[in-house]
Amino acid sequence: MVRPIASNVEAEFRGVTLGDKRLDRRLEKISKRVAAAPAAAFPKMVPTVGEREALYRFLENERVDWVAMLEPHLMASATRCRAAGLVRIAHDTSWFSFNGDRDGLGPVGVSKRRGFAGHFSLALTADEHRAPLGTVAVSTLVRPDKPIAWTAEEKRRNRKITRHKRREDKQSARWIEGVRLAEQRIGPDAACIHVMDQEADDFALLADLSQGKHRFVIRGSGDRWIDSRGDRNVQAALEEHRATVFRKVPLSRRQNLKSRHPWRAEREAALHIHATSVSLPRPNHAQHESRKVDLNVVRVFEPRPPKGEVPIEWILYTSETIDTQEALASVVDHYRSRWYAEEFFKALKTGCGFEKRQLESFDSLRRALALLVPAAWHLLAIRVVARWPTKRPASDIVDETQLAVLRVLAPDVPLTSRATARDVMLAVAAIGGHVKQNGDPGWLVLGRGYEDFQRAELVWRAAQRANDRK
Repeated sequence: MVRPIASNVEAEFRGVTLGDKRLDRRLEKISKRVAAAPAAAFPKMVPTVGEREALYRFLENERVDWVAMLEPHLMASATRCRAAGLVRIAHDTSWFSFNGDRDGLGPVGVSKRRGFAGHFSLALTADEHRAPLGTVAVSTLVRPDKPIAWTAEEKRRNRKITRHKRREDKQSARWIEGVRLAEQRIGPDAACIHVMDQEADDFALLADLSQGKHRFVIRGSGDRWIDSRGDRNVQAALEEHRATVFRKVPLSRRQNLKSRHPWRAEREAALHIHATSVSLPRPNHAQHESRKVDLNVVRVFEPRPPKGEVPIEWILYTSETIDTQEALASVVDHYRSRWYAEEFFKALKTGCGFEKRQLESFDSLRRALALLVPAAWHLLAIRVVARWPTKRPASDIVDETQLAVLRVLAPDVPLTSRATARDVMLAVAAIGGHVKQNGDPGWLVLGRGYEDFQRAELVWRAAQRANDRK
């Protein structure tokens, strides 16, 4: 199995090229501080006033390209993907909001806060482990303060155009761009299955993916028409076929009240699955040259959910085959991996405290984002590997020096020579104040413990180097 985790976050910045060797050396120093305390406020990451000023000068430097900062991590992630052979790429967007008036930010939702969106392509192994391999594409966007003004001629041409942006201006264009960038970086040595949620349910995207022969699973709507007269939709076509696959799958607890998804208790769901092939005609408003898209569609539903629970209901558009029970089950498993993108966002926002950053501009915030993305991936990978049903050795996520540090910082967690990845996670969480009897640690306590652990490791390695020089 592919080893999903680098032994330290700073390794994800090796080989960075910012066009100036002095900036490269500065980023190398900064990455060590960020790796040691990703959740800390920037003033607390560095021990001296001089280093603090250097950090802020770097983040505000217009010559520093945030994409170039992130490129070594993107390429390292692509290397891990090539070693895995077949990977799932979970694409998703998260909005980051900040207090105060900061240069270059736009409106976020209906609140008065300002911010921007990050669109991420997170790579995962395509087996039952779903090991996070890193991000392979990242982009950002800012909503304009004023809506786009349409001309009278545009409105006359198509009345619906007032509700749909021209294709080149649509925010949904980021989905296909993420697919292209991910596959370009990974290359032909790994097969990619792209997984997206309902926000990506767009005819132009489906057409682009099909034309490009990309493999995909996208959650969509059953209300799409499959004939030009509007007499029959996807849902009706699916109901003509009986369920052929029956599965029980574990569902994680979901409690974020601000999420677009409803609250849910942790439980097991008994799912029914059926599928068919459809041809989707181009909607009148769609800005695409294709007249139709031929693809397969899978319906996953829960006929008898527990009392008080919202039933599972997924309509999945896919390029994958549906001719066997195994193929249908694989489509469902591909889609279920999309949940890891949400966990990555929690690691970035809560574990690394990105939205608490006191920076004054969109550009400086993007440079901070580039610093924190590898740390968020590292946190996510630790948590995922530690929760696998099959116990993995501690060496999957830490080296011997890190294990020695944990034995000192978390003496109540037994870390013997046979310690597992889960033991490591519990030790890191214990440093942050987690009590084992309370179940698995959340992102806040895990991020707090990770910060203290990484900082102690930095001091430990410095002391080792000093002893070696004696």
